[in-house]
Amino acid sequence: MRTHKDIIQAAGAQSVIDRAGLAVTIHTVRSWQQRGAIPGEYWAALAAAKIATLTELAHAAAARRAANDATPHSEAA
Repeated sequence: MRTHKDIIQAAGAQSVIDRAGLAVTIHTVRSWQQRGAIPGEYWAALAAAKIATLTELAHAAAARRAANDATPHSEAA
């Protein structure tokens, strides 16, 4: 299963913007890649551009959430 980072890397950050017609900067897409998280409001455009399917995006987001939930958090004093 590809992560959001993998999806952006495979297509290329500028290609994601161009193919999906996103009104964001290259820096924004690179930050998504670095975080490994594409905001949900852009998923439909990525799916329409055949960069990734909605199912693939959702599975990757769920896996990221599960990994984050499994990470122990330090408690505030």
